[in-house]
Amino acid sequence: MDWHFKHIIPTDFPSNLKVNTMIEDIFQNNRISRNNDLANSARESSQNSERNVIKLEKKVENLLIVTEALWTIIKKSHKLEDSDLEKLIEKIDLKDGRLDGRVAKTGPVKCQNCGKTVQNGNVKCMYCGTKSTKGVFQR
Repeated sequence: MDWHFKHIIPTDFPSNLKVNTMIEDIFQNNRISRNNDLANSARESSQNSERNVIKLEKKVENLLIVTEALWTIIKKSHKLEDSDLEKLIEKIDLKDGRLDGRVAKTGPVKCQNCGKTVQNGNVKCMYCGTKSTKGVFQR
């Protein structure tokens, strides 16, 4: 491809080699600038993710404190032992057939009145208005 830069380069400008070098430098500087922008964007995203992880860790720690407090109250009130809780945790964990520390998500619930699917998060069937039978702990 033959480029003509006569209209932007003075006639007394040095050889074509210097022009090509100058144009390559401009393109290279442009690429460097774009890559710097991408790196800065990635750095910001990483820092946001790190802040989100720290917030989640604090929430988990708070939930652990609340859970321990609630278990202490229940244990004293009902004369239970830690082993009773451990057995119940295992039973709940095994509902999905795997002892993996996770509860499987449940699928959508069918309306008991009209049989249509009640979307997750809806309290009532959007078709007939019947209250959903989805349990509190279903996901």
